[in-house]
Amino acid sequence: MHDAPRRRSLESLKKEAKRWHADLDTSDAARERLRRITPDASAAPTLREVQHAVAIELGESGWTALKSQLIAAGDAANETLRRRDGITAYCRPENKVALGLVAGLNNKIRVIQRRCYGLRDEDCLHLKILTCPLPPLPRTSMPSN
Repeated sequence: MHDAPRRRSLESLKKEAKRWHADLDTSDAARERLRRITPDASAAPTLREVQHAVAIELGESGWTALKSQLIAAGDAANETLRRRDGITAYCRPENKVALGLVAGLNNKIRVIQRRCYGLRDEDCLHLKILTCPLPPLPRTSMPSN
């Protein structure tokens, strides 16, 4: 089975699909898993059908949609890395940023990382880090019926 909370790379998903496809000849569990996900799969499924089943299992409409989502997630991570240079540049001594502030931010990030172990992806972690200095939202009471 797949590990849902962990970030999956396209390469690892391709390998999983190939292993699953190879297991179809020998494993009843592999055939049952495929039948459960795609009941209309052929008697001798191709690798393409197994890749489609992997995508459906991960909540996507198909393999192409899964690849697009993974590529988009990679682009977002690259954008974050580009922004990191600006943050690092701002924290240089000539900008007179207090070292306590930088140390405090680093400490807060480590605490968030520990508390958020098991988040479904890095985007959630980045969002937690970016919103940690913000004040909490006011609680509103829910109307009763």
